[in-house]
Amino acid sequence: MEILIVGATARAAAMSALRAGLKPTTIDLFADRDLQAVARTIRVLPDDYPQGLVSAALKLSPLPFLYTGGLENFPALVDQIASHHTLWGNASEVLALIRDPFVLATTLTNAGFRFPPISRVPPIGAKGAEAWLVKPVASAGGMGIAFWSNPEITKNVASAEKNPTNVYYQQYILGLSGSAIYLCDRAGVELVAMNIQLVGEPGQPFVYRGNLTPMVCEPETCEELQRLGKFLHAWAGLRGVFGVDFILSEGRPWIIEVNPRYTASVELVEFSTGRSLLAEHRRAFDRGAPRPSQRRREAPGVLGKLVVYARKPSRFPKIEHITSRNVDTSNMPRCADIPPAGERFAPGDPVLTLLGRGETAKVCQESLDRRADRWRRRIGRVDGLT
Repeated sequence: MEILIVGATARAAAMSALRAGLKPTTIDLFADRDLQAVARTIRVLPDDYPQGLVSAALKLSPLPFLYTGGLENFPALVDQIASHHTLWGNASEVLALIRDPFVLATTLTNAGFRFPPISRVPPIGAKGAEAWLVKPVASAGGMGIAFWSNPEITKNVASAEKNPTNVYYQQYILGLSGSAIYLCDRAGVELVAMNIQLVGEPGQPFVYRGNLTPMVCEPETCEELQRLGKFLHAWAGLRGVFGVDFILSEGRPWIIEVNPRYTASVELVEFSTGRSLLAEHRRAFDRGAPRPSQRRREAPGVLGKLVVYARKPSRFPKIEHITSRNVDTSNMPRCADIPPAGERFAPGDPVLTLLGRGETAKVCQESLDRRADRWRRRIGRVDGLT
């Protein structure tokens, strides 16, 4: 069966679709080389995002449709695509609840969960150790989030004064960034995995950098996150695979954001557990879907993925071939999201993704960071990479 995958980046979800026995057609901003090797790809220019995704989707024959990161911020566009394609995901009425930070904050706080205080106006009266963030309402991947200090030195505040509905303010919680992956199907709501979330690049202090899985938590933390997943399903009607970003502070999770769709860490969880989460996601929306294989495995150690961002003007070198590990979706590749030779990058642009394994989270992250440093030193050269 064919499936249409639409979003800012579709490569990871397309590989998951292949592992689920599906044939993906993708529409995204990159059409990476390893994606082109396994799927029909349609690239939309960044200047045409997000409406260009919709225009391209409506030109295709009807298919089951899955959206990835970014589109959850545009419920009307999800509706437009779903009017032509069959949505395997959470519809606009769910997104209207989940993606409104003030509705989410009030609802979760009233239900007994921890959610950092938020405000529509700059927190002028904040004192002492309190630190606040300024965040886009339509956030994705941590882009555009910054520490708020005062109107004189924070350009985000100037933007907010011009259009205050574009941003909000949230108290900063110090702790370990994490993400939880859930699956809600006919059997109920399952907390599938918890992952360490890696964030922060020069000039982008909260941008998504990657994940490490599994994240070891106390039983009480797991129980609270499991209760959260059941609550989100009962309240908002979330179904299928979805994610929650949180900060683990003093043993308690503070909920930061709900991602009501396939998230970037899902592929890592699939490699770690041997499960096809996209096949299980399908069964939440397609009653005729076959039951996924129950063959599962626990990969040893910690698995990680790390996005390499350019830190100066760069150009990707020539690579002669895509390795068999990229085409064989059952094996975790060392590199993914591979751009075409000669593609240029400005500082802050994502270049490619590294994947790896280590005995511990620390060992895994250090190995990925070393490899990322080597890539950044070489992407200005054209004599090939190792």
